[in-house]
Amino acid sequence: MPAIRRPHISREVWRKNQGGQVYSILFLTGTSFFLCYFLTPLVARWSHRTGILDRPHSLRRVHSAPTPRTGGIAIAASFLISLGLLLVSGLKGADAVKLPLVISLLPAAGVIFALGLVDDLMGLKAWEKLPVQIIAASLAYVAGVRILGVAGYAAPVWLSLPLTVLWLVACSNAFNLIDGVDGVATGVALFATATTLVAALLQGNPALALATAPLVGALLAFLRYNFNPASIFLGDCGSLTIGFVLGCFGVIWSQKSATLLGMTAPVMALSVPLLDAVISVARRFLRRQRIFTPDRNHVHHRLLERGFSPRKVALLVLTGSDGAREQIQRARARALLRRRLDRRPVRRVYRVRRRAPAGGDRYLPSNPERGLDLERFRAESGHGRHYR
Repeated sequence: MPAIRRPHISREVWRKNQGGQVYSILFLTGTSFFLCYFLTPLVARWSHRTGILDRPHSLRRVHSAPTPRTGGIAIAASFLISLGLLLVSGLKGADAVKLPLVISLLPAAGVIFALGLVDDLMGLKAWEKLPVQIIAASLAYVAGVRILGVAGYAAPVWLSLPLTVLWLVACSNAFNLIDGVDGVATGVALFATATTLVAALLQGNPALALATAPLVGALLAFLRYNFNPASIFLGDCGSLTIGFVLGCFGVIWSQKSATLLGMTAPVMALSVPLLDAVISVARRFLRRQRIFTPDRNHVHHRLLERGFSPRKVALLVLTGSDGAREQIQRARARALLRRRLDRRPVRRVYRVRRRAPAGGDRYLPSNPERGLDLERFRAESGHGRHYR
């Protein structure tokens, strides 16, 4: 069967349809990268001057010198400035950023960021932060970030609200708990954000793609300063906000996909911090300890006790995050292959009746047991050339 040629798409048509969005994504990623790359040292100097430092006064600390913990300020500033420049530039895709679902998330993320910043400045207990996190998750629910169903079953309103709040609070605290070794939380967030960006492009969701692009650039630049030996930490203003935003992106991702992959992919992308948080809560519950009591039994602490250096611990955890991303890509490839096989054209099957045409029996074989001489029939009539 001859191969089906795809229609040729000119460069002008591509620029008119998809090229503008790709350029906008590249613009957001590059702008956010350079902004965060140059803002992070400035924020670190300001943190040293004001004394907002993470001092190694606890056994849970793995660093030996006071380190700034205001890296979330540089990431948040780069994210917002990049989106603002996109709106001013007039590139294609700015209308997608103006969608209410994207703009209305800013107040909820702002509440989480303010909570983390106050925690970095004054120090708050876990039970003091929980009510504010619930309020921020409720604001996100009002904005449209809602879990509409689980495993293909629609969730009623009385169940959708607590599920959404539980998911967002869990994601926010999971990133806060895993931020114990240089570069771990930033690297895991980078893998999860990049996975969400690729999934948004494949699903044709420009708003989600344009919202995740500046976060990818900012995290990539910040990893330069946060990897071991780190010169600045995310802080609670960074880890809480990044976990909360990624949780919102995961819900938006699942809203646009009715498949099981679309609903489980956010959990797979955030599997490392969520699994560590679930194990920590279950361990403290079984030991009859307070759930919010800090300890040194997280995955990065256990790897450090095994003799791994902080750099190797970060690489091992990031390898686990990349493994989750690989599983998502494989599942996506299998889904696309299954969809393509389901849509393949059905070949026509011609039935040639065993009868002599008018004018003779030249197609009948000499031996009646062999049936119709199809090869001779095809050669003389021309039928069946395009069918193998």
